[in-house]
This record gives sequence, structure tokens and C-alpha cells, in this order.
Amino acid sequence: MLKKALIVFTIMGLLTACGGNEDKAGKEAQNTTNKVQAKKMANRGDFTTAEELEKMDLDSRNFKWEDIYLSEQTFNDILYRFTEANDQGYVLLKRAELVDTDTVELVVNNAEGETLENSLQAVSLDSIVRQLYKHSELYNGEEPHIRMMDLNGVVLAENKEPIHFGQEEKKNKGKG
Repeated sequence: MLKKALIVFTIMGLLTACGGNEDKAGKEAQNTTNKVQAKKMANRGDFTTAEELEKMDLDSRNFKWEDIYLSEQTFNDILYRFTEANDQGYVLLKRAELVDTDTVELVVNNAEGETLENSLQAVSLDSIVRQLYKHSELYNGEEPHIRMMDLNGVVLAENKEPIHFGQEEKKNKGKG
């Protein structure tokens, strides 16, 4: 189920990132919405468990992120599950942990060598972890800092904002 969730989150992240241009006013409105949502979640108090999340049909049209609210412990448990072997015995991440209240470190298991796949995993995992973080009690309206590294400590990606695909290209085409 966690593998299915990874695929769904990756696709959702890519589709969301390709969604179009956000201007400064749009970002400010989104930040305000995020802060309001964080306050609502903080007042809510009832948490979604990792088991409940696994049972949810994430590709269903009826799935609502608004129904998800993770405790800090559940968020950490989910990060740990990313370090477990999949059905084929492959371990995607060597380490996945919250190192500060707003910083998540993910260490890709690249024991078989460096590949383009590591960079692609960094992009998809950033989207997944960011979405989970934003639906946890840790979220205070500010984007998390997500650092993806390989086993040698080389930083593959480090983002304090969501990854936006094609945004610069669209802006440049509009100016020219």
C-alpha cells in the first residue's frame, strides 16, 4: 500500500507542479490559506493513524487531504516506513527523519552507484514528504525544509519551497 501511495503522491505532485503560474498575490493568498488551515488542524486534535492512512484509497476521487491530520509521532513513523524494504527487498531510503521541527532529511540508498534515478526520487519524495508534513501537527503555515542526500553525504536536492516544474519557462515565454 505504501508503494501505491508513493506512486500516487508522485503523480499528484507532478500534476500540481505543472499546474500553471502563481504570481506574488497568489502566493500570498496561498500562504494565508495555509496558515488558516494549520490553525484549524491544530484545534482539531483528532489524528489520522498510519494504519488509517494505509487503508485510504488515495487514488479515489473522494479522497480529501483535508481529512488527514497526522501527529508528530505518526509523521515520524511514516518517515521510518520509507526506510523499510519493499516487496522486492529493495530499500529506497537509508534514513528518513525529522531533524528539526521544520527540517526533514532523507538519505537515498544509492549503494549500487549514482544514477539519474536518485535525482528523480528526490523530486517525488520531496512532494510526498511535503504533503504529509503539511497535514501534520508540525505544520505552522510555513513550508518545511526538505534535504535529500546520498550515502556519501552529497546533497541531491534541498528545498524550502515546493518544486514548480516549467514555471520559469512559461514566465520567460510570456515576456518574450
